[in-house]
Amino acid sequence: MFITVKYGDGKSEIFNPNCLNIILLTNIRDRCQCDIEDLVELSDETGNVMHLLNNPTDYGKQYLAERAAFVLLKAERDGDGEDEHYTYQPLLEGLDKNKEFLARLNPKPVLPKQSHESNRNKEIKSRNEELSESPSPTSKDLRRRGVQANAPTGGAAKSKPQQTNALKRGSSKVQLGRR
Repeated sequence: MFITVKYGDGKSEIFNPNCLNIILLTNIRDRCQCDIEDLVELSDETGNVMHLLNNPTDYGKQYLAERAAFVLLKAERDGDGEDEHYTYQPLLEGLDKNKEFLARLNPKPVLPKQSHESNRNKEIKSRNEELSESPSPTSKDLRRRGVQANAPTGGAAKSKPQQTNALKRGSSKVQLGRR
């Protein structure tokens, strides 16, 4: 298994991708006469980045098609920490002027659209603010909505008056029977 890496002024080298990505990229960097500080990456000939730098402990053969040709890229870090992003520059002459290739290498970041959920949360917050500003509902308002103003709530509250009534009814019979 081998791949071809194109770089410089029409130069190319053959590499074996059956190794860790970090080792493959170090070997490519050394053999293609890049500076030791340079971070290198590969893309296919249309500009699709292979992301070997992001997966240093995986094998190159998982990402690279056998006998395919790839373009050598110089990678520069844009961010720090968790949100690490790379900007790529092709090291094959002629591609640095190809707008379509460059657009694929470094796509413009798309701002995330607000999700339906966040819009819904804003609506709820707005309604809550309106309700907190308005006066408390009167018993007439509550009746219109189908809620009784002084109605007992919960199961225990409803059964208590019934028990009291039953005791009152029963207590008079019991009292009469005892005398």
